[in-house]
Amino acid sequence: PESENQSCFGAAVYAATQVLAECGGKVVAQQTSLPNIGLGALKFRDNAEVYGSGKERDLYVSADEFYPKLTNECALNNVCVDIFCCASGYCDLASTGEMSRKTSGQLYYYANFNTTKDGLAFENDLRSNILRKTVFRSVMAVRASKGLEVVDYFG
Repeated sequence: PESENQSCFGAAVYAATQVLAECGGKVVAQQTSLPNIGLGALKFRDNAEVYGSGKERDLYVSADEFYPKLTNECALNNVCVDIFCCASGYCDLASTGEMSRKTSGQLYYYANFNTTKDGLAFENDLRSNILRKTVFRSVMAVRASKGLEVVDYFG
């Protein structure tokens, strides 16, 4: 059952990013449940009572500083994080999924993952992800017209 799952997703992604820190590269991670042990452990915070209230906003931001710090470290070290979320329950993608967006990775989400229903899509997505051509350690210059300015960047 989902209640017995223990996941050290945060620690696993951290270890992978440390290995790639010197040379850059790509981490392909699979998240199957809420990370609840080790580095980046998160608490269940999905509460239907806050939907439609001002507190609902809190559900859309990271619950822990571990993931934003890891995301910034990945961006600085040219490490891209792709996440395949195959969870059948709550997994807090607001905390973990931001890594994919800010490191130029991709997030694949299979709602209520079931092998029969989603297995082929997962297989095709994983194959496509691994076989695609990817460029790392590139530099891009962004120029803005007079009156516009770049207010934030990552990496």
